[in-house]
Amino acid sequence: MHTTTVIEHESNLCVWRVNGRADLEALQASYLERFDLPGWWPEIRNLSIMTDTRLDLLSPGEAEKLMRFMAIAAAKNGVGDGFFAAVVCADPDSRALLSYWDRRAPAGMSGENRTFADEKTARAWLASQV
Repeated sequence: MHTTTVIEHESNLCVWRVNGRADLEALQASYLERFDLPGWWPEIRNLSIMTDTRLDLLSPGEAEKLMRFMAIAAAKNGVGDGFFAAVVCADPDSRALLSYWDRRAPAGMSGENRTFADEKTARAWLASQV
């Protein structure tokens, strides 16, 4: 699995790109990187782009553990209820899993999450959130 995280200052986005086989520990470590990037702040909008990422390889327990981990890490870094996040995933099966996981989000992840098939639509939605 390969990941990159960058801050796009002009669009107020933290862009997390994930490519390849999903691995719980690697996803957790990569997620944490955003909080140390120059320009990251609690109200930044989040755009995650999954490319050839097999989310179905995570067990339901691992998926829940990842969501809880992300919620705790975000809260520790000042992210409140008003966050916006978009996930781009072209694979319909993985997109369905993402939508399901969003609906089962643990306490502390009560912001606005949406799943999209393409990056252009996801960026447009994030830009429209004022």
